[in-house]
Amino acid sequence: KLHVAVAVHYTATPIILNNTGYQKKYGIDNPNLELINQLKDAGVELYVCGQSLVARDYAFEDVNPQVETALSMLTVVTEKTMQGYQLMVFE
Repeated sequence: KLHVAVAVHYTATPIILNNTGYQKKYGIDNPNLELINQLKDAGVELYVCGQSLVARDYAFEDVNPQVETALSMLTVVTEKTMQGYQLMVFE
């Protein structure tokens, strides 16, 4: 009974773009779409840092609908920590 929440930010931000947004930026299909779908199907909560979107000039409408836009990564981490989640950082 593991509950997982992922907060994507900084240089990882483009992985959560929908295919249209990814194609606009990189000229290819987003190779991460299947993984995002699998994570959602497994019950993982996915968030993207809104500040990272703005700082890297990604449009909010280009975020994959499976991913929730948060105010910031730190907001997600703070809220989840208060709910009993443990922080694991992957760089």
